[in-house]
Formats: sequence, structure tokens, C-alpha cells
Amino acid sequence: MDRRMMALVACAGLLWFNPRPAIAQTVAELVQQSEAQQRAAITTVVNTSVSNLMAKTDSSGKPKSAQEYEQHRAIASLEKAFFTQDPRHPEEDPPGFKSILLRIKKGAKENPNQTLIDVMGGLVDWGFNKFYTSSLSAKAKAIWASKSDADLVALFRVSIQMHQNERLYQRTLKEFEEEEARLGNKMREMEENTVVLPDGRSVFRDKNGDLWAVVSGSRSKDTKLQGKEKQLAERLIACKARRGIKNGHEALAACRAEVGIP
Repeated sequence: MDRRMMALVACAGLLWFNPRPAIAQTVAELVQQSEAQQRAAITTVVNTSVSNLMAKTDSSGKPKSAQEYEQHRAIASLEKAFFTQDPRHPEEDPPGFKSILLRIKKGAKENPNQTLIDVMGGLVDWGFNKFYTSSLSAKAKAIWASKSDADLVALFRVSIQMHQNERLYQRTLKEFEEEEARLGNKMREMEENTVVLPDGRSVFRDKNGDLWAVVSGSRSKDTKLQGKEKQLAERLIACKARRGIKNGHEALAACRAEVGIP
């Protein structure tokens, strides 16, 4: 059974007592409410769903099979991991709320008629598939089944945290690669505007037009070129530009005779 449909079944009891329960609200309706009201609606769905999932009988009063009950207990534990406070980190907001609040806001623009249970069911369905169905072997599921309710919730919390850590790592890596590429482009741009003197120093022109000599890899202070050194650098710059050479070392080799370097 699809997790989203299972969540609907778990919350079905609400429909008998309230003609407009939390799960029946559309995201278009929810987005008009305050965040506190949205959180309250989410909490109502979670509490009812968990209660029904943890029950030994289904909505018709028929006893659940051992396999069915264990699957329901795992789903309930995932919901607790997503939407209840972690006692180890009481200062942190449960991760599910942020996700659902963002989905409500996004859904109000893209699909305003979807209900809260659609949105929450989508998250639970994704999480159960990622952290349980697809990632655990039969042996691992049996081990998880032997755990207490609290330990099962803790296992899902760890799985969620590892996923968040991986996302943060990938995001940081992407930012690093983008910055590395930007710096690489900047270095290439600087290289294109650089000439090299016979003694190996690189010469850059600053925003004021002054020429500065830099010793690569050295912590020594940059030297502002004056007199004959400046004149030589200017001739090298002109020769490099005229020949269309990008690299400063190549320009030095090609322009030596032209600029009067023995």
C-alpha cells in the first residue's frame, strides 16, 4: 500500500467527527493562516496518525497482522522522528515542520487544491522509502523490529540527520567548486594581464595603472616598479598584447629580442 494512502487510512478517524479536519484543509487555505496555526494542524495530523498506526487493530476493529503492525510501527516512528522534539536536542526544531511549511508555501502556488495530508503523506512516503524500504536489508529490518519504540524513533532520527549532513556536504562542496572555478577564472584573467621579468618576478598593473612586481610563492612585499624596470615591463606588456600571447612566461621568451633582453 502506498504510504500516502496508508497515512490517509490512519487519519480517517478524524473525518467522522469533524467535517473540516486538519487533513482536509488545502494548502491554499493553510497558507492564509499563521505559522502557529499551520504547525497546530500538522501536529493534529501527526498525533492522530501515530495513534492509529500504533493501534493493534485497524479502523474496522480487525486485528492487524504481525507484519502489518510492524510496518505501521515503523511508519509511526518515522513520523515521530520528523515531527516530535528530539530530547537530545531540545533547542532544535523537528525537521519535518520546516519541510512541510515550505511545501505548503510552494504548493499554494503550484497546486493549491492539494490537502495537508497530500503534502505530509508525500514527505512520509519519501522518507519511509529512503530510510527503510530501499535502504535496509531484510536482516536489518528484523533488527529494527526488535528495537523498542523509542529506539526505533532514534534510528530514524539518525537516518534523517545523516541525510541532512550529506545534503549540507554536497551543498558546501558545490559552493567550494563554484568558488574554485571563480578563482581559477580570476587567476587566468590575472595571468592574461601579467608579464614576467627576466629575474622571474611577475608584474601586475593595479587599478591606478601602477606596475607591481611579485615573487611567486614568497611572502616578501610587492615592489612598485620604477625607472628602467618599469620601462622594460611596459615594453613586455606591449609586445605580449601585439603578439596575442596569453602567458607571461611565453611572452618573455617570445619578446626578449624585441624589448632588448640579452
